[in-house]
Amino acid sequence: MITEGPLAEWAAVFDRRLSAAGRVRVLIQLLQRWTSVEMDAKMLRKTAGLPRRDLVTGAIVT
Repeated sequence: MITEGPLAEWAAVFDRRLSAAGRVRVLIQLLQRWTSVEMDAKMLRKTAGLPRRDLVTGAIVT
């Protein structure tokens, strides 16, 4: 869940860490497509039951 900024309260799927400085890439569903967004990790809160990326296939699993 994104907690700050213009996308606050949007569900997001963690994709990968981008830097040791705390930048990450997440995926959000926008206009029926998954779109990648880069942001500070401190802007995210982990929640249960949200979509996630399957580590084997790379597909989004809900």
